[in-house]
Amino acid sequence: MTTATWTLRCSACDTPAAITRPSLCTACGQPLFARYAPVGRDTALLSRWDMWRYAPFMALLDGEAPVTLGEGLTPMIESPALAQAMGVRRLWIKDEAQNPTASFKARGMSAAVTRARAEGYPGIVVP
Repeated sequence: MTTATWTLRCSACDTPAAITRPSLCTACGQPLFARYAPVGRDTALLSRWDMWRYAPFMALLDGEAPVTLGEGLTPMIESPALAQAMGVRRLWIKDEAQNPTASFKARGMSAAVTRARAEGYPGIVVP
């Protein structure tokens, strides 16, 4: 996990931003997006069973430890009846209710809290 694998850029005007203390674009005030460099097929996943097993592909700084409740690796459930009703060959449903928070929002919050802690924010407020 190195800072060389990702950068921050404005979602609207594409202005680059510093990785530390990410916020809004200094040029236009819009949100920043992480942009990732290509990663080789031989990049190994970590030996853990949560979303952070994909850490080599995520926006983490060197030595940064993720904040997690065990989010991710939720099951995919095939739904043949719904597939037939929708007129598609196969349909799979991702069961995000299996996350510790019972919400699909758990993954994003784990990443956001990880970044906030790394930047030294004393707390965060979310709806």
